[in-house]
Amino acid sequence: MVWLIYKPFIQVIMKNKLVIFNFIIVCAFALASCGIYNKVKFYGRPKDEIKSITLFSTMIGKIQQPVLPLINAAMLNEETNSIADKIMDLQKKNIDSYRDVVAFSLMRNFKCEVKYGNSLQSTAEFNELKDNYNYIKALRTENANYPNITIASNDLNPFIFTEGYVLQYFIEPKNYKPVISILCNKLNTDVLAVSYSYLSYKVSNSLVNAAIMGSVFGILRLDTYIFLFDKKGDLISKGHSWSMITNTTGSQINDYKRQFDNLSLIIEPMMVKLARKFQTK
Repeated sequence: MVWLIYKPFIQVIMKNKLVIFNFIIVCAFALASCGIYNKVKFYGRPKDEIKSITLFSTMIGKIQQPVLPLINAAMLNEETNSIADKIMDLQKKNIDSYRDVVAFSLMRNFKCEVKYGNSLQSTAEFNELKDNYNYIKALRTENANYPNITIASNDLNPFIFTEGYVLQYFIEPKNYKPVISILCNKLNTDVLAVSYSYLSYKVSNSLVNAAIMGSVFGILRLDTYIFLFDKKGDLISKGHSWSMITNTTGSQINDYKRQFDNLSLIIEPMMVKLARKFQTK
């Protein structure tokens, strides 16, 4: 009986490959929309009320490319690498606006003074740090197509990253704690913030690939992190937020542009969670 009811519908779908493809894509997006788009972790809190935050470094890292499945990943990476210079240009065009977005979100949610950009860089304290705490070479990566981490205009990089692996660096307190303690005390700030973003993608599943007759698609998204440190150099909280996916062949620069435009949408819910924790006793 059930078969008789659905038989006409199934026959229409089976005769139309385009319908099949659209059906699969709709299902994929529906499943993706059910995901969690931000996570926050808390490791402590400042002893006193947060009256000032310094957004010291805002960075966009190299795109995270897939390794598996080997053939499909290689095909997709080849497409992406063919426009690597355009992707790097997009990073440079977006990095200063990213710094503004993060700073304004910190202001709105923590309701305190936020020093960043010109307001920070014009201080005597910041200029005293330039000679000893700006490791430009540490922004280089091991990837020839995406050779460096992009950092906001006139920001300093006080961190000695290895081949551009930012997230791994912040796993070990011994890497960052001494220098952040010095920065906080020199700048007289309660909290020091570091923002790090990057594009990432993976190969879409085989069902979708088959539906488009052998083409390789990637699932592209924007990831962003915020790290908050206290005066002792301890990591007190970390937020991670990411966008909804975009299906891409890897070769269309507008796909990457659309993802870069997502920062203001994905960072605010994460910042609300972070601030709420510190505002509750």
